[in-house]
Amino acid sequence: GTWYVSAATLAPRFLVAVLLMLLFRRGWGGVPTGSEIRQGVGVGAFAAAGTFLQTDGLQFTEASTSSFLTQFSAMLIPIWFALRNRRNPGAIVWIGCILVLLGVGILGNFDWRTLRLGRGEWETLLCSVFFMGQILWIEMPEFAGNRPGAVTTIMFALQALAFTAF
Repeated sequence: GTWYVSAATLAPRFLVAVLLMLLFRRGWGGVPTGSEIRQGVGVGAFAAAGTFLQTDGLQFTEASTSSFLTQFSAMLIPIWFALRNRRNPGAIVWIGCILVLLGVGILGNFDWRTLRLGRGEWETLLCSVFFMGQILWIEMPEFAGNRPGAVTTIMFALQALAFTAF
């Protein structure tokens, strides 16, 4: 089915990414710390879910619709912070969010008249929630001292493992 096709499409991409990261990471510093492993696994889980849903969703919707809906994460992050902190982030943030969506809509030649919420659109909207989670996980203060190369390698490894196992 389409989930198999999505996983089979993604597995080689992340296997190659891991190999390249390991090749180019030589000499960047030793074994990943526990914090880097936790961050890499968290980011990898969010990224794997988001990437999987986005790839599967592309089989059921147009690429321009997918790119537009994926950018909904730009709106979700300020909404999340507004709800969590119980305060409005301000007009400039909301105007910025609207400009992001308008820009993506224009660049992707998005047509509001053809928008329907079928499987591809719902999967893409859900993928943007996971991408928001990925961004929020990266930004957690407890991970501030982590090395990006180690975290990225772990993230790619988790995705390669998940898609290959699937």
